[in-house]
Amino acid sequence: MSEQFIDTPATKKAAEIQEETDSVIVYATSLEIENQQDLSKAGDFLVLGIKSVLKLVHDAFDPICEAANKAHKEATKQRKRKLEPLEQAEKIVKSKIAAWVDEQARTGSMLALDQLAELVTTMTKTEGISTSDKWHAEVENVNLLVAAVLECKVPVGLIMPNQKRLDEMARALREGFDVPGVKAVRETVVRATTR
Repeated sequence: MSEQFIDTPATKKAAEIQEETDSVIVYATSLEIENQQDLSKAGDFLVLGIKSVLKLVHDAFDPICEAANKAHKEATKQRKRKLEPLEQAEKIVKSKIAAWVDEQARTGSMLALDQLAELVTTMTKTEGISTSDKWHAEVENVNLLVAAVLECKVPVGLIMPNQKRLDEMARALREGFDVPGVKAVRETVVRATTR
């Protein structure tokens, strides 16, 4: 069974946009810049051709996207209001269970460790509750960590450069950027606005 589309202003607009987009892509792909005249033509095409089709697309689809975005934000906000108290209750109960289990393991006051493991296993089987150990690292002394990397005791991958700060410095200092092991890179950015 073939699909039949109703001929509406929206479908006509979409077809017009597709036709314009296809012609822009074909021209852009075939474009070669070998001299000043070609550069001028490319600039005109960028500003008058591509930008005008971009405007067509934005004019056609921005209202649709904005409406969908607004609906999504509202639905997300309502879902969040319903989930937050449940997630809070879950955290409270989990922390109380973990605190009790940790206290039992620490003091051995109520159960031996093997009894505690048996209790946890029983909880898992009967009530859908389980416990596990979760480990994480906390850097206590960054200088000792750096020294360990320099002495090749630990991999260099344990130290993460602050890319955001390095980029800020490179933008501010440009050619004067001088950080050992890092270089400032200049990229040409082309901007175009409609005339």
